[in-house]
Amino acid sequence: MSVADEAGTRVSGASFVDDENPYVLIAPMSEASDGAYLVSWSVVSSDDGHFTKGGYTYVVGEGR
Repeated sequence: MSVADEAGTRVSGASFVDDENPYVLIAPMSEASDGAYLVSWSVVSSDDGHFTKGGYTYVVGEGR
């Protein structure tokens, strides 16, 4: 998983699984100024080896 800003610059550090909940993946951000961000992720299923990927955007700040 990675997080990129509006310019496409990666702003997240290395992602890792939450120690308390293995269904939560954490991607620490080096900065979080106002603007739009794109979260991209990919995974390979441990059950059947199926690869899938996706993404979503979110916005930090008011009036956007």
